[in-house]
Amino acid sequence: MPLHCIIVDDDEISRKVLEKCIEQTEFLELVGKYSNAIDARSAINNKAVDLIFLDIEMPEMTGLEFIQRFPEVPQIIFVTSQKQYALEAFEYDVTDYVTKPVSYERFLKAAEKAKRIHEIFESEQSSGMDFFVKSDSKMVKINLGNLLYVEALGDYVRLITEEKKYTVLSTMKAFDAKLPSDLFMRVHKSYIINLSKIDKVEKNIAFVGTHEIPVSRTYKESLRDHMRTLQLKPNIGFK
Repeated sequence: MPLHCIIVDDDEISRKVLEKCIEQTEFLELVGKYSNAIDARSAINNKAVDLIFLDIEMPEMTGLEFIQRFPEVPQIIFVTSQKQYALEAFEYDVTDYVTKPVSYERFLKAAEKAKRIHEIFESEQSSGMDFFVKSDSKMVKINLGNLLYVEALGDYVRLITEEKKYTVLSTMKAFDAKLPSDLFMRVHKSYIINLSKIDKVEKNIAFVGTHEIPVSRTYKESLRDHMRTLQLKPNIGFK
């Protein structure tokens, strides 16, 4: 699968240069071009994006302001004519920093780095009980066994583990698709729950330790059937 990428640069010539570089790179697929960071933000909310080629000096919102305001964005490669921002940029865990004018050789080096990082994360996520999420501008490993439930928060989801909470840029639909269906189930439009962590279900509430998770009528019967099939915690009571 190619890396889905977007270009965010207010300069039309720069966008065309990057577009041509992407067309030459078989493992990249361009899914959008934007002249400002605000439009790019809206696009990220509505489509799957793995990588952003982002300019720094733009009107309305600079590239640095963009990642400060929205730290849960995908991998970022800065492409800029200014070298002085490099140190600050890497403090935000960007993948690479490419200066203009962009040569294809330098572009490819940065893109291949992004590809390696993406493959590592994909491998970790498919390996079993661990997966990575980007939270607070850092990649964090989450153990599925410690994940209690997932809660929708607008354009984000919040992961509640036994030790900590993480806020991640994602839709519930996308996150639901990533989680193994034999362990996790959506029980409400705003909640996905770890079935093995349920202590009891009373009326329309699933109890996970001290947490009370609403179960909508739409999902209650499916939850009951699913847990009977799996024979998870046979002492769980449905009332």
